[in-house]
Amino acid sequence: MLWVLLNNNLMPHNKETNGTSEKYSIIYIKHCTPKTYHIIEGENFTITCEMRSLLSIKSVRWQKDGHDINLDAAKYKLNVSKSSLTIENISEVDGGTYTCIVSNRCVSFLSALLIRMKWDWASNHFKEYRKENQNSMAVNVHKLPTKYETEEKQKGGEVSMKPLLLLSEDIKRVVWYFKTEDIFRDVKLEQLVDTNDGAAEPDHHCFKYGGGTLKKPELVFKTDVSDNGHYICFVVMEDGSIVSFRWKLRVFPQDTTYEAVLQHRVDKSYVKTSTVDMAVECLKNNGFVVIVGRKGTGKSKMCLQLESVFLEEDYRLLRFDKSPDRRKIADLESTKIIFILDDITILDQRLDFLPEVSGNSKAKVICTCRQVEMATLKGILQGKKLYSDNAVIDLDYNILTLEEKKKILEGLSASTSSKLDEDLFNTIIRTEPFFGFPLKAKKFCSIEKHLQKGEKYFTYPPKRLRKEICDLYETSIKTEKPDLMNKYCVLAYIATDKKKCLDVFNIDLKRFTLLKKIIYKDTEHESQFNDVVDTLVWKYVVKTDNHTYRFIHPAVSKAVYLSSDHFTNYITVEGEIEDIIELIRSVKYEVSVDDLVLKLESVEQYHILCERLISTLIPQPDLVKNIGEYIYHQFIKMRDREFLVILFYNLVACFSIGTEKQKEIKRKEEKTNVNEENPDENVNQIDNGNEDISKTKNNHYLPFTMIPLMEHLTRTGIDGWIYTNEDILVPDCMVLYGLIMACKNTFHRNENKKNTFKAILKLFCKRCQEEHFQLDICKPMDIYGNVFCHYLTMFSEIESCIILTKLLKFLPELNTMEKKAWSKEGKIPYKVKNMLQESPMQLSAYLGKAKIFKMFWEKSQYKKKRRKRLLRRAEIGMRLNHGSGSSASEIKSFLYLDNDLSQIVLRGEKEGYSEILKILIQN
Repeated sequence: MLWVLLNNNLMPHNKETNGTSEKYSIIYIKHCTPKTYHIIEGENFTITCEMRSLLSIKSVRWQKDGHDINLDAAKYKLNVSKSSLTIENISEVDGGTYTCIVSNRCVSFLSALLIRMKWDWASNHFKEYRKENQNSMAVNVHKLPTKYETEEKQKGGEVSMKPLLLLSEDIKRVVWYFKTEDIFRDVKLEQLVDTNDGAAEPDHHCFKYGGGTLKKPELVFKTDVSDNGHYICFVVMEDGSIVSFRWKLRVFPQDTTYEAVLQHRVDKSYVKTSTVDMAVECLKNNGFVVIVGRKGTGKSKMCLQLESVFLEEDYRLLRFDKSPDRRKIADLESTKIIFILDDITILDQRLDFLPEVSGNSKAKVICTCRQVEMATLKGILQGKKLYSDNAVIDLDYNILTLEEKKKILEGLSASTSSKLDEDLFNTIIRTEPFFGFPLKAKKFCSIEKHLQKGEKYFTYPPKRLRKEICDLYETSIKTEKPDLMNKYCVLAYIATDKKKCLDVFNIDLKRFTLLKKIIYKDTEHESQFNDVVDTLVWKYVVKTDNHTYRFIHPAVSKAVYLSSDHFTNYITVEGEIEDIIELIRSVKYEVSVDDLVLKLESVEQYHILCERLISTLIPQPDLVKNIGEYIYHQFIKMRDREFLVILFYNLVACFSIGTEKQKEIKRKEEKTNVNEENPDENVNQIDNGNEDISKTKNNHYLPFTMIPLMEHLTRTGIDGWIYTNEDILVPDCMVLYGLIMACKNTFHRNENKKNTFKAILKLFCKRCQEEHFQLDICKPMDIYGNVFCHYLTMFSEIESCIILTKLLKFLPELNTMEKKAWSKEGKIPYKVKNMLQESPMQLSAYLGKAKIFKMFWEKSQYKKKRRKRLLRRAEIGMRLNHGSGSSASEIKSFLYLDNDLSQIVLRGEKEGYSEILKILIQN
């Protein structure tokens, strides 16, 4: 509370005391003794002491709380006569009693000569002055409220601001203020126009608002863009207290820019990325930002987010159209405004309309473009001295993180109620489609037919890209224009190049000429590279150095393949295995309109295709799932008998049982021959052979490749027509692996699997009568020497016992037989242990497979010799499995298995171990 008491000492007589504010900040004047002014903190307030005197003023003194004010302080200003004191930026610390002491020459003279008269006269005069002082002035300082509510309206919409004390009968007076960045003024109640009475449209330049009365003082008016700002309401109560309220009003023009921002704010699927913060800093530091990226990378969404951010800071938005109003833009030079420029064709002309743009200016500029337009945009901006590499946000370079992709996909799937499998979800967020991930994810989640495509929707070339390249090919065929033919041949050259590039310094002219001859049957026209390939930059290719060009995205290569049937044979012979799986289809395949595939022309191409698939599995067994799924869906499911026959032929040639052990022996022999001069080293190499192999994954590990392959080819036994079709000769190895698959997956639990199991058993019984098949049963199936019976023991007892029963029925003589596995094929014969010897029994004892162990035990002729060792194995296995717990590495070390296969070996129950121990003790 600031009290100012103005006393006129003796002869000078106070005429009038006033207070004034430079910015209309007087809330309320209370006509009492003393007169009280209520003003707003932060304003410059002037106290004027007007006097009348017959003699001239000798001196004027201003005091606060009885002490002279230091008038040299920066916040106090006096006029020439010192009768007016201005307090700048007034605040609560300026509170106190202010006194104006005025004297003149007459007072001094009387004081010296007529002392008694002075006091007699002065006494009466003083009383008269005190009576006049009843009109003195006091000042009460109020702060603007800091908390406020936000009102957002479109231009022309009606807004109503109502104080919370609206219905109180204790209201004495209501005062409204309007505040923008540069303006602070009051809204007079007497100027209000009641819009409910059909009054004329208010003149916003005069700030006439409608709807307010003394008893119902809400502010009601139709909005215009110029009404943006803060509205402050001070309500004076009957008891003299004052309550304040505040609103922030944003008025959006009725155009698509502001409507889009409002819709963007309620878009729950939007994910703010780190590049947005980078763009905000660019705008603040440089005054402009250039957002560059291919379609769908999020340029438009980033613009909306930036517009939304700067709207919070009271910026206005203006998107340049083809005919901006120069006068309107000139009127906005003092206004904070964001200019959005997204049409590069008119950019040069529109930049002439812009006010000064810098980090300190009120005007900010957002430019968007694609990579193909970036060079042109950069030249235009540099010409206007409005470019910096630091102000460029490249969305093609700053790709989304996995976490950002995850949030985008989660938001979109939630907003569209799309349910995505977890594996599919994780696969999708790891893709980088030709068009931006946000766009592809949005279309994927919102359209059912896209959902059905799964991750292929993200990896396949988009329809527009395919159409452009296909149109280029067809137009070049039709018109025979050399430039079009060269463009298409450049794309074909890169697509069929091993390094997927075109090096203009090292181009293979013969191959380029051959391509033209194959595609166009033309070698007459001159082949051009530099000029042609430069026209494709940022559309299909990028320039990685001064002379090397690559596709902008792998999808371009696939789009080129799909543009012509000429690429079918190339992909089959030399293409990537991923391209074969995605593009190449059976001769029986019926291509629909929406299919993005190439159909094989003849069965003869199956030989090349099967060779490619099988030869890929040998060094890359991890691809067995992809290749197995491909073979099943595109050939087996279609009952393509011709393909199956050729596939079996290639599988036997590459994955024959026993070949891996033979190869391993030959490798050891070669090492031995090389190191004949150092026999100690030879011994170490031979003795540690298994250990070295177990430490490094062997690419030719047959069961680990063949068992899952058979699972895919038969849908894990559910669709086993290859075993029931009598017209197809199933190789011996396929029969054995089929039975192992049945043990591994317990076929007795499913009716379709049971039928498949019966069909394989039927083939098995028939083959067991043939000598070559008997040898296959005893041949090692892996590099560790494990044979067919070992694998039966590793998995389910039910199927294993059924198979062993059939085997022992047809081959009872095996209990004493020992044969050479490949005495004819190899120089070094390998003696294979018979299936009834110790290794299978040892394995079954270790795993607790009581039924299998009993079958082996009954056929064994050396029971007493093996009993102690087998008892020890059973005790170790029981302790590990039912004590501390056995790990895959312990099984691997005991069984000599690949680590991946060790993890899926089945252990017996505790009762099984007890039964085995009982058999061994009794015998």
